[in-house]
Amino acid sequence: LYFRSLFRNIINNMLKITSAFLIAFALIPSANCQTKLSQLQQKQQITKLAGCFEVSFDYHETYTSDTSYKLHEPYKANGLEYVVLEEKDAAIMLQHLLIVNDSLIIKHWREDWTKGGGTLFTYTKDNQWHKEKKPATDNEYSWTQKVYQVSDALRYQSVGNWRQLESAWYWESQADAPLPRREFTHRNDYNVLNRRNRLMIEDNNIVFEQDNKKIIRAQSDSLLTIEKGYEIFKRVETSRCNVAINWWDKNKGYWKIVRTVWEEIYASNNNIEIINDRALYESLFALNDIYNLKPEGDKETAVKIKGIIMQNLKTSL
Repeated sequence: LYFRSLFRNIINNMLKITSAFLIAFALIPSANCQTKLSQLQQKQQITKLAGCFEVSFDYHETYTSDTSYKLHEPYKANGLEYVVLEEKDAAIMLQHLLIVNDSLIIKHWREDWTKGGGTLFTYTKDNQWHKEKKPATDNEYSWTQKVYQVSDALRYQSVGNWRQLESAWYWESQADAPLPRREFTHRNDYNVLNRRNRLMIEDNNIVFEQDNKKIIRAQSDSLLTIEKGYEIFKRVETSRCNVAINWWDKNKGYWKIVRTVWEEIYASNNNIEIINDRALYESLFALNDIYNLKPEGDKETAVKIKGIIMQNLKTSL
C-alpha cells in the first residue's frame, strides 16, 4: 500500500508539469530516439537553466533489502532561486542563489558545463576525491557537468549525453557524490550517494529527476536504500529575483577570486580531501563579509582565501 500511495502521489504531482515530462519519467530512452542536435542547440539547452525560478524539492526513499532499516520520511521543500549565467572560454558556468523570505540570499551550489569528456575528480568516499580521465561516452552529444558546493569545493563531476524524446530534451549521467546537504548534518548511516541524474527541459519547466542509491562504502559497497527525487524549476518573472541579482552584483568579485584559488588547487593536485567542511564554508563566507566592508587587492584576498582552504584540506599529487 505504501508503494501504491507513493507512486500515485508522484504521478499526480507530475501531471501538473507537462505530458511530455510524464513520457520522459516513464521511459528510459534509447539512442534510437535521438535526433541530430548541433552543438549550438545543445549549448542552448544548458543556457536555459539560467533565470528566475520557483523550485520544489521532492525526495522519497522507496526500497531497502535491509529488514532492520526503516525508510525515512519524504523530504519536501520549496523556494525561489535565481541562476546566474556566465560564459568563460568554452565553459558555461551557472551559479545558483537561493532567496529566503524575499530578502535573505544564500549562495547555493554551482555547476560548470563543458563539451565532451575530460579530466574529472571522482568521489570515492568520506569527503575524498581522486582525479582521473573520463572519455566522452558519445563525442557528438557528450557534455561534462561539474557540480560544486556552496564554498566552491568539489561535489561531483560526470560525463553524460544529450538526447531528445518527443518534445522534451534530456541529459543523463551517473556519478558518486557526498551526502546531500538535506541529510549531511543529521545522517551518518551511509557515506556515498550514487546519483543517476536526468535533466529535462520543456518550455518554461526544468526537471532534475534522480534515481539515487545510498551506499555504505568500506572495502566493498553495501546498498542501504534507494531514493527517487525530483527538483522542479518553474520559470517566473525575473523581477521576482531582483534581490538576488543585486546581491550577486555586490559579491561576485569576491567569489571570482575564490574560484580562481580553487582552480589552482584542482590543477596542481590529484587527490583532495575535505577535513572540516563546515569550518571551510563558514570561514569563506565570513571573509566575504569582511571583504565587502573593507575591500583589499585581489592578491591579498587570494592569499587569505587560500589560507582558509588549505587549513581544511588535505591534498596530494
